Amino acid sequence: MRGYRTTIKTKMYGFSGFATNTYASHRLPAIFGPDISLLMTILQLPPASNIVQPKVVIQNDYGYSIPFTLLDCNGNPVDLTDGSLTFNIQSAQDPTDELLTLTGFMVIDDAAAGICHYEVAAGDLPNPGTFLTMVVASWAGSETVSWIGPQIIVKPSLPQSMN
Repeated sequence: MRGYRTTIKTKMYGFSGFATNTYASHRLPAIFGPDISLLMTILQLPPASNIVQPKVVIQNDYGYSIPFTLLDCNGNPVDLTDGSLTFNIQSAQDPTDELLTLTGFMVIDDAAAGICHYEVAAGDLPNPGTFLTMVVASWAGSETVSWIGPQIIVKPSLPQSMN
């Protein structure tokens, strides 16, 4: 993260009522109060696209894809040329550490850019719950690299019986 410091000069004013204090900062002429200097550190965070959000899907739905862009530790795309991909998924509530058996398949869309997707097949997500995912890339005996994927939240399909 990169940051820089800046000094902001502003006027402070406030009022109190009903056991609460409200203060605001506003550039006003000097007649409205003292001049206050604040030293602030402003951080520049990485883009929000680097944050892995959970993917919400409906139980037993299929025929859609889950996209991935595989990056190395420096944020550069991993070249998937001559690589093979595996999509692993496990229930977050399962204490046995067993992977689910999937019938869908991984597709490399742009090998040089590290872009791929998993094609969800019938029977892949039959139960509601939260699932952990991982994409594993292998290159003919030379290297295996894994990426943590998004959590998948499987919502129950309707109609539901009332319990």
